[in-house]
Amino acid sequence: MSNTNLTLAVRPVSASDIRISASQMACRLCDSSLFNGTLQYSLAAAPNSAQELPSQKEFSAHGECPGLDLHCCAGCGHYQLVSEPVSYWKEVVTAAGLSQQMRDFRTNQLNNWVSQHELSDKSIIEVGCGAGYLLEILSVAGVQATGLEYGAAQIKAALAAGRVVRQGYILDSGLYFDRQFDGFICINVLEHAPEPVRFLRAIRTICKPGAVGIVEVPNFQKDIKLHKSHNLIRDHLSYFTTRTLALALHLAGFELLSLRECWYGDDLEAQVRVPADSPLTSWSEGTPTTKVLTQLFRAEPGRVAIWGASHQALTLIAMTRPTNVYCIADSAPFKQGKVDPVCGIPIISPEEMIADCPDLVIIIAAGYSQEVNRIIKADPSFHGRVVVLDDLVMQGETEKL
Repeated sequence: MSNTNLTLAVRPVSASDIRISASQMACRLCDSSLFNGTLQYSLAAAPNSAQELPSQKEFSAHGECPGLDLHCCAGCGHYQLVSEPVSYWKEVVTAAGLSQQMRDFRTNQLNNWVSQHELSDKSIIEVGCGAGYLLEILSVAGVQATGLEYGAAQIKAALAAGRVVRQGYILDSGLYFDRQFDGFICINVLEHAPEPVRFLRAIRTICKPGAVGIVEVPNFQKDIKLHKSHNLIRDHLSYFTTRTLALALHLAGFELLSLRECWYGDDLEAQVRVPADSPLTSWSEGTPTTKVLTQLFRAEPGRVAIWGASHQALTLIAMTRPTNVYCIADSAPFKQGKVDPVCGIPIISPEEMIADCPDLVIIIAAGYSQEVNRIIKADPSFHGRVVVLDDLVMQGETEKL
């Protein structure tokens, strides 16, 4: 494995590196402009990072750290830092695995998730696995667990513990998996990503349709409620509320199954699903409406008229291409005297159509269909048959035609 660019090192950081103008960047979540008026809170000085602590010599040489600015997007309401990420932003560095209380919490959380979604023997990937202590919990729960981690030291520790890990970052251009996964977990990683929606979309692409996942982030709603401004740290570029976490997942194309506070309210846990194949795939085989309409055309030996030159009716005519429809009636004067643009069927006034007494009138008038039906049946001069297409489709009348 290559360790290129993985060495952690304290580097001097100037204010120009960290503080940039809100007018120079777009929202990390919705990509709209962050205007200057969106500034919510400023720290005059803040640690350069949560992990790269300076020695006394380095501190003396560089002095006080620059501050940071927290903005709230005027477009979507997402809280975020207007700053560059820390140098190790692709790596997961955590001591959570050393806490027995946290291990017990994660074991219960992941066991319940595996059981709820019947994931036993399924392939699960942890995106940003660090040294992989959650991989161990997942493996004991009965899944085939794989980790993805960028940090060289964390990869080394994970491999030494016998865990299955891949080196890389989810947005790396050369990253490749020989299969799609049945599920994923991403715990306290998303808040570090400079582009959280793009990050989530990349996860979705390596998962099967129907795959389930857990995304967990720090709970900024609790920080707001308890005035915990000291929870701001340069490592965390995004600060999620339930609304903005749900929005991020929605924009990434996930179906949100549940969203709750966990770990004493400090975190937000979202359970999601990768949507299955599009429900529109069946449309190529014909919809219930086109099937009913086609059968109506085939079953009627006489002259057929359609009432309605709406976009729905005209599209249905284009899809079914009837040969026994001789006219279309519509109340709009500007449509009368014209023809439908696919089959060239003349469009006439309702009065002219009724006077001509077609054998069958098919009403395709959406929300006006029942009103049209009453108008035709109230005219004593009309003796043909009348059907409302929507009624036949809704009542499942296809087999009776």
